[in-house]
Amino acid sequence: MSSNLVCVAVVISFASTSLGEAQQIDPSILSGPYLGQEPPDLIPQVFAPGFVSTGAVEFGCTFSPDGEEFYFGRIFRNPSRKVILVSYRVDSVWTTPGIAPFSGAFDDELPRIVPDGQLLFFTSNRPLPEMTDQTSPRLSFTVWVCRKEPDGWGEPSPLAPNLKGMITVSATRNNVLYTKLRNGPARLFPESPGWSSPENFTIAKGVDAGNIYVSPEDDFLLFGCDLPGFGMGDLWVSFHGDGDGWSEPVNLGPDINTVNIDAAPNLSPGGDYLFYTSNGDIKWVSSAVIEQKRPRKPQ
Repeated sequence: MSSNLVCVAVVISFASTSLGEAQQIDPSILSGPYLGQEPPDLIPQVFAPGFVSTGAVEFGCTFSPDGEEFYFGRIFRNPSRKVILVSYRVDSVWTTPGIAPFSGAFDDELPRIVPDGQLLFFTSNRPLPEMTDQTSPRLSFTVWVCRKEPDGWGEPSPLAPNLKGMITVSATRNNVLYTKLRNGPARLFPESPGWSSPENFTIAKGVDAGNIYVSPEDDFLLFGCDLPGFGMGDLWVSFHGDGDGWSEPVNLGPDINTVNIDAAPNLSPGGDYLFYTSNGDIKWVSSAVIEQKRPRKPQ
């Protein structure tokens, strides 16, 4: 399956849940880092079952850099809506997930907070500011950004609505943005104000990479692509080599990639864990699964 279709396919492949459906476990028992979950090793685990991963469709997630806020996507029915939920850690206890302040009116998904915590990107079909009709969703999705303010996130604004095909972005520690456009993977470099025009780059010849995640240090990329793998959509890794080149993509393997769709990768603050979506659940695993794939330098 082409990586361009991953986001579409995952949201139509599973049942959804109601906006009013209650959580299955008491949030008061979830305390400590990572929603009180036992950290995984090299075998992926469903993250916070019954609280985050509920049997509905949860897709894409991100922690704030201090680990005190957790945002993730879920598909609801009655009414049908893709929303971004948030749980806050208050006095060590995590709050019941609720709709994030910037979400809920239109279809929103794939939240990602940049490494310094000052920007939150997400994908939405909400109308652009210049549109006369501010109540009807657009037919297409684009990336929006919220900026951190003293009392929370500011109002969302479109990142670059004229860039065709952009549905996700990921940022390095220096706020270089990696994304996928209709004509291939691209980078946008920070400049005042905002970012530069996109600069296309090649991961490997003939590789159509999408849903790109870049590590904060810009030393590897995680992505979906249309290379043969284990299922309907696999996760791959490519490492930054000398100069501006990238290593040949390496599949993350059958423990990560299932016969279904595995997508929306994101690292935890500090980089210890890989979070991703698998068959409608959010899973996590030690990021050592990535380092195991790093090419060995000649002795």
